[in-house]
Amino acid sequence: TALKAFGLGEDATWHRIASQGTFHRLYDVLSPVGGAQLLRVSTLRGDESSQLMELECRLTEALRHAGLPVCHCDWRRVGEGPEARGAHLLERAPGASLSTKDDDEIAMRAALGYVGRFLATLHGISGRGYGPLSHAGLASEPRRLEGLHERWDDYVFLRLEDHLVRCVAAGAMNESEARDSRAHFDAMREALRAQRPALLHGDPGSHNVIV
Repeated sequence: TALKAFGLGEDATWHRIASQGTFHRLYDVLSPVGGAQLLRVSTLRGDESSQLMELECRLTEALRHAGLPVCHCDWRRVGEGPEARGAHLLERAPGASLSTKDDDEIAMRAALGYVGRFLATLHGISGRGYGPLSHAGLASEPRRLEGLHERWDDYVFLRLEDHLVRCVAAGAMNESEARDSRAHFDAMREALRAQRPALLHGDPGSHNVIV
């Protein structure tokens, strides 16, 4: 069904990749038109998950425009109503996951130099607002990066109390440590407010990097 949504016919071949992601099912696709591509189908159903995948796809185009080596992405909604899922069809990226170098300190250090330069360029991309990217902003104007919140501290403090309560409940900190943590955040609020907006990678772990 997902392949048909992208206009791929019976001449396209596919197989499920052995190493799977957390939130997507991954398939290698080979077609006469597109060549080798990667199909990602969300494991989560519903409009919210589908819209997040659309947002990610629109963002890749903004990053490509900024000169970053990001694969071209196409997006489709597969299915209807509450059963709908998002799907991506991407260029197949050469290289391997950075996590394959986790046990090789020399190779990891060399690769991290590349990763650092990539993230420095990424974090140099500016926009308006703070917090999660606005879907409406990118949908209304290509490469328009806009956060959902007017100020950075508005986002940081949005669920702070809830986070601290959950940390105490989980045994990660006691009541005294939670109060101290809140006091530190309060003391830093003006400094947070003074930060300029920049695009940030939410989880730059080795499992999320291809080199």
